[in-house]
Amino acid sequence: MDRSPQADAPHSPRLARQTESEAHAEPRKSATSSSKATRHRTDTARSERVNMASVQPETVSWIWTNRIARGKFTVFDGDPGEGKSLLTLDLAARLSMALPLPEQETAEKRPLKTLFLICEDDLADTIAPRLIAAGAERSNIEVLTSLLQIPAQLDQLEAHILEVGAELVVMDPLNAYISGKVNTHNDHQVRAALTPLVSMAARLGVAVVGVRHLNKQVGGAAMYRGGGSIAYVGLARSAFLVGVDPDDSSARVLAATKGNLSTRPDSLRFRIVQTDQKQPRLEWLGPCDISADQLCAVPDSDENRSAAKDAAEFLREVLADGPRPAEELYKLAEASHISQRTLRRVRAQLRISKGRLWALPEERPTSETTEKAGR
Repeated sequence: MDRSPQADAPHSPRLARQTESEAHAEPRKSATSSSKATRHRTDTARSERVNMASVQPETVSWIWTNRIARGKFTVFDGDPGEGKSLLTLDLAARLSMALPLPEQETAEKRPLKTLFLICEDDLADTIAPRLIAAGAERSNIEVLTSLLQIPAQLDQLEAHILEVGAELVVMDPLNAYISGKVNTHNDHQVRAALTPLVSMAARLGVAVVGVRHLNKQVGGAAMYRGGGSIAYVGLARSAFLVGVDPDDSSARVLAATKGNLSTRPDSLRFRIVQTDQKQPRLEWLGPCDISADQLCAVPDSDENRSAAKDAAEFLREVLADGPRPAEELYKLAEASHISQRTLRRVRAQLRISKGRLWALPEERPTSETTEKAGR
């Protein structure tokens, strides 16, 4: 009588184990596949997608045109004592009185409220006297004295913003309010900590300004000089640097390092002056051609300073009688042992416009002088 393999299988321990193993393996495989499918469906459900035809275009709303936008995150960098904190107090004072901000012809139609997060300066002997010196309506300015930690206590910050009705929030210094668990030099961790803050600013339509100290690096691009990760500047829609005017140590310059929402605004000079009550306040001096990178540049040697002085005297002399073609000036400068690089650098310092014709600021070239020079 023939015996089928199926009949022998139960009597073979090896076959029995194999059959049992296969029987159990198949359900495990199915369970794994099912788990992956479920996890895939869950992840898909959490994702969001927007068809751009459904998005209503909006214009950027500025508190300070081309510099500080509502609903956005802005960064101010600078060394201690160079005026960056005093600058934010000046802005808040102007907003509190509905006065024009520097280089703006128009002002807000109503006073705006500012909420400061400050932990380095005393309110009674520093902040209040400086606001008074700036002419602030102090009832429109409030200071949060608690050292909130972002992102864990962001809900508390949001509650204060809504209660105050603040349209500008200044965090000075910004890193003091970042959770101690966050490595501020790690790009991923900084983005994870600050993205909720950026989202909150957008949701409430409030402008958030973070103030940072510079790192210990000497020279280099201004964008990389702020303390901590480049992610700070990456998340900001505008970023600025405050530094000493290389041509006038008594003056300071506010220069843009980044601007995603507009053309890059002019750099602005200002001076810190003292009131009769011995309090510092800002005196704005107007636009200049000094860039943020120039503010971070390694200080010139005596030899470079001497060459720049010679180039400045040369340009003032040869342009005293009116505009001259740039090519002609380069040849004359070479004959006087002045390099083109030095000449261009000094041209910017003297605020001589770029172009085929160079002229001192008091005498910009007109269409008539351009035509004559071209003959």
